[in-house]
Amino acid sequence: MKWFTKYLKGEKRSGIFVPTESGFQEFKGDIENESINGIIEHLGYHRTQVHVLFGDYESRKIINIIVKIFTKEIVFIMAGNRCNAITTKMLDSFWSQEQVSEIYDSSNISTILDEGILARALDIDYLSQVLQIPAPVSDGMIYVSDFELYLFFLDGILVNYSSSNGLNQWAQRWKELNIDLFNSYLKVAQSHWGNNPRKILDEMNFQADAWANTPNSFSNEFTHLHQQEYNTINFFMLLVCHYGKSITLDEFLEINHGRYWLSNELKGKNMGERYFVVGNFEYEFSPNGELLNHRFYQ
Repeated sequence: MKWFTKYLKGEKRSGIFVPTESGFQEFKGDIENESINGIIEHLGYHRTQVHVLFGDYESRKIINIIVKIFTKEIVFIMAGNRCNAITTKMLDSFWSQEQVSEIYDSSNISTILDEGILARALDIDYLSQVLQIPAPVSDGMIYVSDFELYLFFLDGILVNYSSSNGLNQWAQRWKELNIDLFNSYLKVAQSHWGNNPRKILDEMNFQADAWANTPNSFSNEFTHLHQQEYNTINFFMLLVCHYGKSITLDEFLEINHGRYWLSNELKGKNMGERYFVVGNFEYEFSPNGELLNHRFYQ
C-alpha cells in the first residue's frame, strides 16, 4: 500500500508522522518503497524489530502505530486522509483500545522472537534497549524476568531462547488464559508421574502442543472419545487416532505413562506384536515399535 498519495492545496502529503522533541511531525522526505515495510526500512529498522498496531481505518485518524517490539515507544504513525496533526487526545484514545499486555502475550512473544532469529535481526544492543536490561558480552545469555525467558546470543545476535519455567509457548498460553485448565492438566500429569517434575513438564508440553494443532480444539468432534481425568482431553492420542499423527511405541509409553494396559487380544497372536489399550482405543505396534493399527476397543 502506498501512502504518498494525499494532497492538500496542491502539496504532496505523506500521512506519516514521526516523533520529534516538539511532538509528531509529518515526514516530508522521499521514500523509494512506499509500503509499510519500505517505510520501516527507510527509518533504519528491520521489520522484525518493530510491531504494527492497527487502529480504526474508518475514523480517518490514526490507522497504524508502529512501535519498537516489547514497548509502546513509537517509531512512526500512519494517519488517515483527514488527519493533519497527531494530538495527545488521539493517542490516548488509541492506547485505551490497545491492551499492551495482550499484544505481548506468550504466543506473540514467541512469534516475534522466532521471526527475529530467522532474520538474524535482533542484536544484543537493540534488545537490551527495548527490554531495558544490561547487555552482556556478545556471546552469552540474558534472563528476562518480565517474560520468564532466557535469551541466547552468538556474535551479538539472538540465536535461541527458552522458557525459564520449562513450559512451551502453548502450555504457557494455557497458564495465562485459563489457569483452571492448566491446573487440571497439571493434576493429571502429577497423578501419573508423581515426584518427577521433568516428566510432568514434558507431558504438559506434549498435550498443549497437540491442543494447538487440533482443529477446533475443545470443540473438536472427537474429544468425547479421548476424555481423561479432571475433564481433560488426551489431545495427543486424538491426533494419532483421527488425524494421522505418527507415534512410536516409546512415545506411546511415555505419553500414556500409567494409563495403558496390555490388551487381552495379545493371546493367540504373534508375541512380537504388542497390543495396548488407552481409553476407548486399542493400539497395535510392530516388533520395531511402529504403530500398525488402532481401533475402537469394546
